[in-house]
Amino acid sequence: MRTGSTPGPSRSVQSLTHVDAPDCRKIQVCSPPTFKAEASAFVRNLLSIRPTSLHCYTMEAFHVDSSVSSLSEKRARTSPSRPTLSVVIPTRGRPERLGVSLAALRRQTVPPLEIIVVDDGSPDAAAVATVVETGGARVLRQDGAGVAAARNAGVRVARGACVAFTDDDCEAAPDWVENLTGAIAAGADAVGGRMINACPENPFDTALQVIQDFLSLTGTNSGSRATYAPGANLACKTELLLALPFDERYRGAAEERDWCLRLIELGHVLVSEPAAIVYHRQELDFRSFWRKNVHYGRGAYTFRRAARQTRPLERPEFYRELVRHGFAAGTAVGILVLVSQVATALGFLEARATASWPPR
Repeated sequence: MRTGSTPGPSRSVQSLTHVDAPDCRKIQVCSPPTFKAEASAFVRNLLSIRPTSLHCYTMEAFHVDSSVSSLSEKRARTSPSRPTLSVVIPTRGRPERLGVSLAALRRQTVPPLEIIVVDDGSPDAAAVATVVETGGARVLRQDGAGVAAARNAGVRVARGACVAFTDDDCEAAPDWVENLTGAIAAGADAVGGRMINACPENPFDTALQVIQDFLSLTGTNSGSRATYAPGANLACKTELLLALPFDERYRGAAEERDWCLRLIELGHVLVSEPAAIVYHRQELDFRSFWRKNVHYGRGAYTFRRAARQTRPLERPEFYRELVRHGFAAGTAVGILVLVSQVATALGFLEARATASWPPR
C-alpha cells in the first residue's frame, strides 16, 4: 500500500513486542532496505500467536474508573420500581465458558428472575445440560438455527418484564443487572451496556474490541441516546421484544444492528449505559479471527439485503476513522483492523454471490 513519499533515514524506529507469545521476539519497523524482512518477521510473529499462550484476566482483575457515572444510579432516586429481568444466553459447544458466564450471573447485586440458556445444537448436549443445572438456569434446545433464533426462543418463554442478552464467552460485572434494569425503570425501552476485552494482551481480541467500540461510539447520539447496542450486552422490555423479534435470517452477525435500527425507526428509546459492563473473553488466533470477520461480512450483506429500504455502505470516512482507531491502539492492532476489513469484504462478496432469498 502506498502511503506517500519514501521515508528518509531519519525516520524514527518503533519497537513492537508481543508479550507472553511463544518464541516472542522484538521487531523493529524500520526504513528500507530492511523493511521487507522485518515486515515478514512481524507477520510470522502474529501468525504464531496461540490463545493459550496469552494471559486473559478475570473480572476482578479489572478496575473500572469510578468517574464513569452510572445512569441507573442517577435515576435510582426517581425510578418508581425496578422491573424483573430474565437473562437469555445462546450457546453452542462451549460448556466450560458457559459455566463461567453463569457463575458471574449468580454474583449479581440484583439477581435476575431467571436465566435461560438456549443450546443451538451443541454436539454434547448432555455437557451443556449439566453446566446449566449446576448454574441454576434452565435450558432450551434447538438444532443450529442461529443466534437470532436462539434469542427469540428465549424471549418467548421468559417470565421477566424485560430480557437481557449476553453470550457464553462473556462475564457480567456484579452490578450488570442492576444497571440495566435501572435504565429501563427510568423510561428507556431498551439499553445497551459496555463491552470490555478480557484478553488485552491478545492482539486479535483487541482488534475486534476496537471495532466493537467504534461501532458503539458512532452509534451513540447526544447524551445517552443510542442507535446501536452489542447483542452480548443488551436489554429490552419483553413485550417489545415479542412484537419486534430478531430477524432469523441472520446467522450470528449483524442481527443486533438490524434490530436496533428497526427499534429506532418505530420511535422507541434505546439508551447507552456504560456502567452495565460485560467482559468478553474470545481468545482468538489468526484463523478464528479471519473466520469471524468473514462471517461478519456475510452478516453485513444480509443487513443491507434484508432491509425494507436501502441501507447504503458506509462512507470512506467511516473506514478511515476505524483504521485510525486501530492504529491508536498499536501497530499490530491497526494492521489487524485492516485485515479484518479485507475478510469482511470477502464475506460480503461471498454472501452476495450465493444469496437466494428475496428481500422482505
